Amino acid sequence: MSTCRSCGASLLWVESENSKPMPLNAQPDPERGNVEIVHSEARRGPVGIVHPGPIPGGYLSHHASCPQGKAWKRA
Repeated sequence: MSTCRSCGASLLWVESENSKPMPLNAQPDPERGNVEIVHSEARRGPVGIVHPGPIPGGYLSHHASCPQGKAWKRA
């Protein structure tokens, strides 16, 4: 786990389906969480699968909740 340099929130890091680092809020978000964490034998770490809407036990991308999330988000 690490900490957001903007707001100090606890983060989990996963690899996106496009092999890019993706910060998630450390706790599942039952109302907005749309990222499923899966563990793959083909990858070194956990992978975040983004769903179109909230899922049970889903995590929220930290870019969506951080007050300065847009400044950190990469294209």
